[in-house]
Formats: sequence, C-alpha cells, structure tokens
Amino acid sequence: MPEDAFRQLRRAIDELDLPESLADPWRWRLEKMGMPRAAVCAELCLLLASRKIKHVSLRLSVLNDFLAIGHILFETPNWSGRFDQVQSVSVAPPSDIRQLDLYNLAYLFKMPNLRRFEILGCEEHYLGRSEGWNSQGQLEANLGPWRLVQDSRVETIVIREGAIRHCAVNVLLNACQAVKYLHVEVDLLKSEWDLFQFFRLEDALCRHAESLEYLAIVQNQKNKERQGESGFRHSGCLSFLPRLDNLRSAVVPLRALTSIPDIGSIEVASSEDASPGELSNEAEIRQYLPPSPERISICNDNVHYGSTTHLFGLG
Repeated sequence: MPEDAFRQLRRAIDELDLPESLADPWRWRLEKMGMPRAAVCAELCLLLASRKIKHVSLRLSVLNDFLAIGHILFETPNWSGRFDQVQSVSVAPPSDIRQLDLYNLAYLFKMPNLRRFEILGCEEHYLGRSEGWNSQGQLEANLGPWRLVQDSRVETIVIREGAIRHCAVNVLLNACQAVKYLHVEVDLLKSEWDLFQFFRLEDALCRHAESLEYLAIVQNQKNKERQGESGFRHSGCLSFLPRLDNLRSAVVPLRALTSIPDIGSIEVASSEDASPGELSNEAEIRQYLPPSPERISICNDNVHYGSTTHLFGLG
C-alpha cells in the first residue's frame, strides 16, 4: 500500500470520531493491510546493508516473515554477493508462539561464510523422516529445500529450547562440510513417536569425526521424566562416541551410555581427595568414550567428558 494512501485512511478513521468499539476493528484491519508493507521495508533495509552485515539476529513478528525474507532476499536473480560477510545467524519465533520449523531456513546455510547458526524455540517433527521407497527401491526422506544445501561451511549449530527429533539434526549435520560444535536441547516428549533416539545420530556425527570438538545433548527435566515412563521405547545409546577421536568436551545424558554394564554399580567417589561427581572407576567408563579426556564426571544425570564449564554456558 502506498504511504500516502495508508496515512489518508488512518486519518479518515480518526476524524470520524467514532466510539472506540467501532473504530478499533477498522484500525486493526488497516494495520493488517500495512504489515506486509512494513515487512518489505525491513527486508529492503537488510538488502541494502547485505554486503556489509556480519551478524544477523532475526526476531520475528509473525512466522510468515520467514517466507517473505527467504524469497525476497535469497531467491531473487541478483543473489550473488549478498550476505557474503555474514558469520553468524540467530533466529527466534514470536514470544507468544513457540513453534518454528526448519524447512524455511535452508537458505541461511547457503551463506558462503556463515559459521554459527543458532535457533531458539524450534518444534520440528517431520524434517528428514522417511517417506517410504520410490519406484527405484530407494528410501526417500522428507527434506524439502534442504535437498539443495550441500557442503555448507557452518561449523557451530546450537538448538535451544527446542522440540526436534534426531532426523532433523541429521539433516543439519549432513548439510555441512565440517561441524566443530553441536549443542542440542531435547524438549518435552509428546508421544512415543517423538522420542529422540540417540543412536540414530551415528552416521551423521561420525561423518564429522575429524572436525567435531564439542558435543552437548541435553535433556530438560520434564523430558527425562517423561522418557522414563512405562510404555516408552528405549532411546538407544551413543555407543559410537569412541570413534569421535577429536572430541575435547561433551555433555551427554547418562541414559545414552546405558551400554555400560550395570551402570547403577558405578560408584561416585566420596573421598576427600575426589571432586564431587568424579567416578571412582574411570577405567570402566573410559572404554565407552573417546580417549584421554581431562576428566569424567556425572552431574544431574549427565555425563561430562573433558572440561565442560565453557561448553555453551553449561556448568
């Protein structure tokens, strides 16, 4: 809508001097008509500064903003050269809507110098899940625009306060050349089918075995309690961790190391010389982890491997 027309309509409504109960619906309709115009203005500002921006933080007013930004900024013919300097992107949905899927974010991974990707409040249950076999007998996955993303140079992936399945994490990892840092917060389970299966990450994580240095898979308390309820399948274990030779620090759920014989028999050292949470029989547990960590400890049902105080703010 042209700016002059927008102002004239707004002034006309005000000059009618109607009761608020009558005027407010019309003001709301007018604002709704102006929202796309405001969004385009914001996108054009991004566009004009796109060759100099290094850090992008998107705080969306409506979820449809992703579609508009993705189309206007990343799918137009003069894409070349835009956002070449961007090194990090942080994305969050509206504060009152905790639902943001990953399908519309594939274009972000096409930024040539993007190294860090962080998303807050994502609920993704379908990306990367199997759709069945095609006529050639090949198992197809639900990837959408992520099929077009290959060898992204993203090194750090942080997913906070999110409810996503292992399939989506695999898609992100497989889209990158060499991931160094991975942090995933596993949120509340809604059903048995939303179970985050640790062992399903094996192929994708081992693909980055030479580069992966820091790994954090953290379950919130409600997620731990729900997964422990009867009727839920076991989530599998991270039995492939010893293959991640360059891993320096990690935080993983204790339940993800249940391949350890009789995990309940591993005692926590209580001597004055031992740090709180330090295992008394480290030799037994070390065989299930990469070699030579600085230390191994258990805290809040999580296994801490190496020095983890600096790992994405986890203590």
